[in-house]
Amino acid sequence: MLLLKLYRWLVLLTCLFFLSPQVQAMLDGYNAPLLSGSYESIRAKHPFVFTNQERMVALLRLHTTASNQALKHLEQVVQNLVRNPEQAIIRPYSGSDLNQYSKVFSCAWGGSCTVAACNLATYAYLTSLNQGYGDPRLASQAQQLAKAVLLNWARTGFRQSGAFRSKLDDFTESGVANKTTISLDVGLLVGGGMMKWVHAQDLLMALNTFNPQEQKDLGEFLRDMNGLLNRASNFWSQHAYGENGVFCNHKSKHLDALLSIAQLRHDGRSVESLAYDKDGHMLVPWTLQVQENIYGYGDRPRQKERDLPRELYSEISTVAPGEIVDRIRAKTYQTFGYTLGSLTDLLISAELLENDGFDSFNFTGNRKQSLLQALRYYGYYFSQFTTDSKSYVTATRDHYPSYRQYVGKQVSYDKGTTVTLADDTLIPFVVAYRHYPKDPIIRQALSRAASFNRNCVPFSGIDSFHIDRLVDISEFEESADTAKNVRTLKPSR
Repeated sequence: MLLLKLYRWLVLLTCLFFLSPQVQAMLDGYNAPLLSGSYESIRAKHPFVFTNQERMVALLRLHTTASNQALKHLEQVVQNLVRNPEQAIIRPYSGSDLNQYSKVFSCAWGGSCTVAACNLATYAYLTSLNQGYGDPRLASQAQQLAKAVLLNWARTGFRQSGAFRSKLDDFTESGVANKTTISLDVGLLVGGGMMKWVHAQDLLMALNTFNPQEQKDLGEFLRDMNGLLNRASNFWSQHAYGENGVFCNHKSKHLDALLSIAQLRHDGRSVESLAYDKDGHMLVPWTLQVQENIYGYGDRPRQKERDLPRELYSEISTVAPGEIVDRIRAKTYQTFGYTLGSLTDLLISAELLENDGFDSFNFTGNRKQSLLQALRYYGYYFSQFTTDSKSYVTATRDHYPSYRQYVGKQVSYDKGTTVTLADDTLIPFVVAYRHYPKDPIIRQALSRAASFNRNCVPFSGIDSFHIDRLVDISEFEESADTAKNVRTLKPSR
């Protein structure tokens, strides 16, 4: 233990000679408490990373209005992809432009190969469970198309002269000349697609889709991607603009991507490094990110880069426990979008760590920062202002801590996309409910969304990556009509 501490401090002292001043100030945060628990390799059969067979069977047996509509929509999406395989980006991009990778590999809002593979693999797996859902012929086509997408990208995507683009300076970015800025964006613009990639591969492995050579090719891709994203994540920690930037949503996304890869690979050493920096290689592990991304007691706003444009970045001079550093995003639709996006990533990482044997959902930082604290803080706004159309935080009162930071900021969107979960705004509360089922504020946020059931079907727009979470929150849909309680399922190990 003493040698580990000495090694860690040697790494940090070495960094002092080349890290930016804001990162030197950040080093005080390296005293995050240890994470309770210890790594245990998951022995369950595929799928096991983001879901399991029990939960998927429970989804198919749910038969609520939301689950029926979500499953019907998934089948329609898959039918379209099978008819138009080019929409699955079956031909990989191998150039250097990060913007192109963001569009065709990582984009969460559709149109990327990882979203397509996730939809295809989810449909194929659900149909295989023989619960009366799906068309076997379409499912077979979906399975083969998802397989082709993953293998084509694993073998020929991200290539330069035939080799994987493993260095940060192997990338360019349209309209950006500064190499540091380009390198800073690699972790987010590439890593953003890896959770859905891992989910798709996990489901396809459950279907025995790949032969040994194909499995080897996928393994090499994950190994190379893991190396690239580790370098990108530490580069972000070294060179991001201001302390606020170091701990913002970028880092939360990096951890999601890397932990999902590590879990699928049964890579315990990487899991422990990402969790709490066991080996001294991860400059900002999950414990430190939770502690510094979420404000605690006695905190002030994080140091940020000077001369940021006020139309893009703005915040009041005080913070409340539970707020997230990404609150600084000033555009009306960004303030909650970025904060809740970062919180969602931290929650999903916590699930991965819990599956690996850690007590992540009870982790508390040195200033009492926790996931539940952040959920309770932001849950207030969504238990008060969510509707099935555009809605904003109003200035009717100013008693809630840091309320002024959020006045005029958009809470929900038009056409019911927030209460249906189609825009992901409420996803952190959906993810959290499995782990904090009795918390009154989380329950209020979900209950309010479920109450807007005249013009749309609450929760029915959930995407395939999260679709099994309808099992957890079905009691809210039922309570809006019949007050029926449904048991929540925890993922099996």
